[in-house]
Amino acid sequence: MGARACTPRNDTPRNLPGPSQPARQDQSGRGPGPPHHTQAAGPAAEGPPAAGGKVTAVPQHDPDPQVVPYLLYADAGAAMDWLIKAFGFTERVRDTRTDQTVRHGELLLGNGGVIMLGSPGTDFRGPAELGEVTQLVCITITDLPAHRDRAQAAGANVSEIGIRANRTRSYTADDPEGHRWYFSEPL
Repeated sequence: MGARACTPRNDTPRNLPGPSQPARQDQSGRGPGPPHHTQAAGPAAEGPPAAGGKVTAVPQHDPDPQVVPYLLYADAGAAMDWLIKAFGFTERVRDTRTDQTVRHGELLLGNGGVIMLGSPGTDFRGPAELGEVTQLVCITITDLPAHRDRAQAAGANVSEIGIRANRTRSYTADDPEGHRWYFSEPL
């Protein structure tokens, strides 16, 4: 993914948490950040347990891009399953607690795209519960119409495909917890 400017709809994210707002802690008290484990070589290798759970990982991989979105979901496991089905992500890491809830996950898309996601504490209120968009994830893809059809078939609330600045075509989709995704394809 190169450095491309995204041109989202006019309803851009509002009320984003600022630096003065503390990060929410998960039930382990460690916060929603990535787990502290080393990935082992080999398919579905298991790393050391985090918070009494199990970490699964794929073989060694290229380094992540320098900026990686980290999204919080009330049910990160269900979100991972839905994002794989709707948008074509592949799973790289699923770090589960002893109760099998996902504490931290990592998903890959296409040529090096990665997102991280996690489950925050019980007082978490995501965009759907807040009733507004709180962020926008911009992803450049190929075969945008087929991608949109796949997302719509999985139940995503999708926009029409639009042309932006005669350079890209794009659409937006909202996932079940209200996170907005912006997909674009160069013309």
